[in-house]
Amino acid sequence: MKKLKFLIKCILVVIIPFALNFLFVGDVNSYTRVMLSELYADGEIDLLFLGPSHTYRGINTQIVEEQTGLNAFNAGSSSQQLQGSYYLLKEANENNGVKMVFLDVTYILNGLEKDGKTQTYILTDYMQGKDNKYEYLWNTFGIEGILNDILPIMHGQSFSLETIKEHITREYLNNSYEYITYSNEAYYGQGFVYSYEVVDEDFTFYDERKINPEAPLSNYSKEYLQKIIEYCNENGIELFLIDPPMPDGTLVMTEYYQLYVDEVSAIAEKAGIEYWNFNLIKEDILTLERTDYKDAVHLNGIGAEKYTDTLCDIFNGVVDNPFYKNYSQKLLNNPDNTIG
Repeated sequence: MKKLKFLIKCILVVIIPFALNFLFVGDVNSYTRVMLSELYADGEIDLLFLGPSHTYRGINTQIVEEQTGLNAFNAGSSSQQLQGSYYLLKEANENNGVKMVFLDVTYILNGLEKDGKTQTYILTDYMQGKDNKYEYLWNTFGIEGILNDILPIMHGQSFSLETIKEHITREYLNNSYEYITYSNEAYYGQGFVYSYEVVDEDFTFYDERKINPEAPLSNYSKEYLQKIIEYCNENGIELFLIDPPMPDGTLVMTEYYQLYVDEVSAIAEKAGIEYWNFNLIKEDILTLERTDYKDAVHLNGIGAEKYTDTLCDIFNGVVDNPFYKNYSQKLLNNPDNTIG
């Protein structure tokens, strides 16, 4: 009798958290859930894109594949920091095999000294590789991170009858990405999100995040950037650093941006890797208008097509010497097309 009671208790310990997570965790509209499901189902990846929302909104993988003939996957996620990129890279390489990586190194998050909870959990909730997942969680939050993986309801609750209904639909269970398409944007597959939004004529381009002149790139971010560089070297993966194009109206108000560019450039030069900063792109190679942005820092779908086209041209060797040496030189040579 005691053994039976103990067995029942063990079963309940397993079933109750599973039931709570399945019925009440509000992840129905999660891009990351569907993106990672696609990643694990994909084959070998020739070109892997990593980074925050600038990546998954900016790199159209369908265009990349059409123009390069290579298998591309966009593993960008909201507010993804370099530690998250590092563990996603390991996960993708161990599961799929990766030949080349394009790592987004925009300044937006790289001044921070640790990963945030939201950007971590939206990845670890759906990572299948236990070693990478738990190392990431332990490094970031310790035992709290492990408990949040056992009970995602701790950070993703959505107590509603509608959530329960949606969790038992065929679309949700099959990770159908048509299911998470909205009126203002759509998930196109392979990690890319196409935005239909366009800033209006009165929109002011400005981003409140600052760059610390004493440490443009935080020690924490430098540590994980170096880990990514070393991992790529050890595994024969070619690494490119990319900085996505943002409106000049935003960048001219971002003090010390050139200090950040200089620090990333020095790291890239020391490692012998290329750094493509699309904020230094020459105007005859890529010109972006106000209508190519959805907000102060993100491209919309039309802008993403232009950005992706240009990235592919550079990758394919169609254009030579596409970038200015520094941001001041770009503004000096392009004074009439400053967005903002």
